[in-house]
Amino acid sequence: ALSSFVLFPVGGDRARGEMQGSVRGAGPVPGGGAGEKDALHGRRILVIGGTQFMGRLLVEELLRAGARVWILNRGKSPNPFAGDSQVTLLQCDRINDRERFRTLLATPGGEAWDGVVDFVCFGTRMVEDVVSARHCIKHYILISSDSVFMASDRATIRAKQGPAGLKEEDAVEPAGKKALREVKRRNEYQFGYGGRKLACERFLQESASTFPQFTSLRFPDVIGPYDNLGSQLELEDAIRAGSPIGSHIPSEDVPGAAGRISLVFSRDAAASAAA
Repeated sequence: ALSSFVLFPVGGDRARGEMQGSVRGAGPVPGGGAGEKDALHGRRILVIGGTQFMGRLLVEELLRAGARVWILNRGKSPNPFAGDSQVTLLQCDRINDRERFRTLLATPGGEAWDGVVDFVCFGTRMVEDVVSARHCIKHYILISSDSVFMASDRATIRAKQGPAGLKEEDAVEPAGKKALREVKRRNEYQFGYGGRKLACERFLQESASTFPQFTSLRFPDVIGPYDNLGSQLELEDAIRAGSPIGSHIPSEDVPGAAGRISLVFSRDAAASAAA
């Protein structure tokens, strides 16, 4: 059983704002070796999402490794894997039809899921539905975000922040109404998004005694193929225009200091989820 967090390097807590400095390009991180791909051959993997951006790239990675793949989503986006005999579509609105979602998770053709990778979990009710099917899931991967630090208690962040950056355990919910208001005032969007992801992580940790087989992957900003959020296009436009590409953000807590921006290539993010 596995219960762990993976945090991509972040020098200081992540923030939105005016960026300073520049960044040089770097090659992609190599994916898993042949042994990891062999380990996936024939495995039953459910990808919640699976038709856009990282989810689509993950399905491609799993298919190359010989896994049997199911994708579960609302069916609103075009399915790039339609007609592929190795991919089965399970159509369900997990928010508005929780009973069907739980049923699909809990009755996987008589066999347990070797892995469930969840790209669209944004609240405790969603992760609660997953945990309800724990007897059918050998390993659950929650796609989380480094935005959890933007929703964390500011006093804790200020006390823990240093040259080496923050640690996984430094992401804690604000303690008290005053601390809550401070976080929300700082960045209301990140407070909402990061807070929901942090609540999902906490629910999994609290369920660890009965559902220990989970991993939370906290990604920084993701860029790369199939980007449906616009970040990749914005980066390409900046490169074409010869505009500066920021690598640091001024710190709101330490005058004159700046935190590094962390990015991850979408194919590397997908490879880490497959590994």
